[in-house]
Amino acid sequence: MSISKTNTSKQSLFKLLFLVIILLILISLYALKSIPQNLGNNVLSPFIEPLKKTLRIKSPEIHPDSTGGVIIHSTPGPQFRQKFILRKELPIDNDSYTLVYDYNNLQYIVALKKPYQESRNKFIEWITNNYPGISPEEFVFVNQS
Repeated sequence: MSISKTNTSKQSLFKLLFLVIILLILISLYALKSIPQNLGNNVLSPFIEPLKKTLRIKSPEIHPDSTGGVIIHSTPGPQFRQKFILRKELPIDNDSYTLVYDYNNLQYIVALKKPYQESRNKFIEWITNNYPGISPEEFVFVNQS
């Protein structure tokens, strides 16, 4: 007798639990239908609109170069590669000049040794032959005493 009472009480408990779950589902569905679809937009609108204005991303301004055209660099050219390679080889010191890179001012410094003009000509010949993409005008020449 106790086994049959246990089975019926389990069945009753299961039926009650099933009804409670169904009831909770129906209540939650009814609650979702009663919420207006645009409630989220109306409630957050006073906060979102100022954010939209302050977070607006503007397109970068494009400034033309001195000739009126726009400068667009897509990939580094041979001049960039040659400057990179030259910078890795520095300092260069020989009988005519010393070549270093000044990282504070972002420029190459050529310290010419006596005779200055002859040393300058040797440097220009060397840079033209070895790094044709780099113009000699990009170097700062100083006379070394």
